[in-house]
Parts: sequence; C-alpha cells; structure tokens
Amino acid sequence: MARPNSTDEPSRRKQILVGAGVIGSVGLVLVIASLGRFLPGAVGEAFGLLSGIVSTPFLMEISLAGLGLLAVLIFNHFRQVREGDDYVYLEEVTGPEADKLPEQARWATYSEAPLESASLTLRDELEGCLAIDDWNRASELLADMNPQDLHHPDILELRLQLAEATQKSEQVAKIRALLASTKDLGKEPQ
Repeated sequence: MARPNSTDEPSRRKQILVGAGVIGSVGLVLVIASLGRFLPGAVGEAFGLLSGIVSTPFLMEISLAGLGLLAVLIFNHFRQVREGDDYVYLEEVTGPEADKLPEQARWATYSEAPLESASLTLRDELEGCLAIDDWNRASELLADMNPQDLHHPDILELRLQLAEATQKSEQVAKIRALLASTKDLGKEPQ
C-alpha cells in the first residue's frame, strides 16, 4: 500500500480529530444524561425520564438519529460561517445567439452577483472571444472594426493572438512586422 504524502498528514489528522470530537461529544451527552438521573429532585427525575426515553429500544434509534442530525446541522452551520455562502449565481445565454457560441461560453457561475452588463467595445469583446477560443466570432469582430483601429498596437496584439491560434503563419509574420514598425515609431498602447 502506498504511503500518503506528508502534505496530506495534517489534513488527515484534522479529519480524525473532528470525527473523534463529534463522537466524543455525543457520548458525553449520553453519559451526562444517564448520570444526571442520580441528581436529587425534579432535575434528577427529568434526567431519568430522558434516559428512559433514550434507552427504550424503538425510541433509542429515533433519538440517536435526531441527535446525529443535530450534530450535522451544528457542524454545517459552523462550516458555513467559516467558508461563506454556498450559493452561486448562474448566468446562461439563451435564445438564438446561444447556438453561435461554443459550449463553454454559454454559461458561467459566480460566487458574487454579477455586475450589470455594460456596453462593451469591440476590443473588449474581441479579448473575450480570444479568451474562450471563439475564433469565428473574433474574426467577425475584426471585420467589423474601423481600418484605423486595426493598426492600433493593442489590436495588433490581439490580431497576433488570433493568427497564432488559428496557425496562419503568413499573417503572424505580417502582424509582427506591423507591431515592430509601430513600436519603432514610438507609438505605445494607451
């Protein structure tokens, strides 16, 4: 049997300690409930009644299941307080435009509420298409751009990414030459 990594060791110890703590807590509650019946007066009688109910064969399973459920709920509450909310926001593209998008671009999940959508520039939309490998839409956006904008250094970088991704070596060479000439002229991206 393979020995686990030493990095897993603290995590495993923590898991064992948490499990032992839960089992020990349940056992402690049961011991206190059974020893509490020896107290004098109404408190002893209440613990005696509780011990009788918990130890009755049919009710014992129900009471232990209830106690286990209570332990899980308490543990989950502390976990949620520590880690935060489990809810996520799902944004999904629907309608006729959804068919044009690749599968990985049709939905997204967010742990925080997404911002209201603002009008995107063609450059921003082009960056997004390149990020999700939507080469066809990126080509369409480049075709829609103003010819002057196509020679801006930022757009040239994006054009270079698209040409490299689509393996168009002639365009890669042309765009690199254009980029070199714009940098030689001292035009820096804004």
